[in-house]
Amino acid sequence: MSSRRPKSYHHGSLRQALIDRGTHLLDEQGVTHFSLREVAKAAGVSHGAPYRHFSDRNALLEAIAAQGFANLEAACKAAVAAHPNAPRAQLMMAGRAYIEFALAHPGVLHIMFGGGVSPDSTGPVFQQAAASAFAHLVGIIENGRQTGLYREESAENLTVAAWSMAHGLSLLLSAGPLRGLQRDSAQLEALIASASESLLSGMVTRN
Repeated sequence: MSSRRPKSYHHGSLRQALIDRGTHLLDEQGVTHFSLREVAKAAGVSHGAPYRHFSDRNALLEAIAAQGFANLEAACKAAVAAHPNAPRAQLMMAGRAYIEFALAHPGVLHIMFGGGVSPDSTGPVFQQAAASAFAHLVGIIENGRQTGLYREESAENLTVAAWSMAHGLSLLLSAGPLRGLQRDSAQLEALIASASESLLSGMVTRN
């Protein structure tokens, strides 16, 4: 008989462990069969342990989605830090990070945008994380507007256009007809670059 025992967690670490294991399960098998019982099993804890931090399945899904938005916010901050005086490069880097996140975490992306949990019924943690991620992307667009890079249009409207392009391309690459391109990095790089240039050509100021 194996002497292996379930992994124990210090106070406060169980919540993050459940989010991490739940993220993995979502990306591997989607939301249909997602349950607290399965996440607890994957984390090596009792079936009742998740209820110390999450009231139900949806609460854990919201936490996973909130972490996804936090990751996107971090990508925006990293883009600004890497290119403090180059708003065009900031947007390109943030957009690439979004697509890379979508390819790595298709299940999480699905949850973030209403797949399995309606955004209208989510709590403040989810809503604040989503709003903050959007605000940081707006900040990148506003950086470009301040330098005269983009045409006279509200930063919010330009942000929606940029986010829509990145999100649509992400879906095509992760679950749509372009899924096979994930195996060809050179072709994928060329596609991302082309899509980004097409987007920017419609946003920049016309001389």
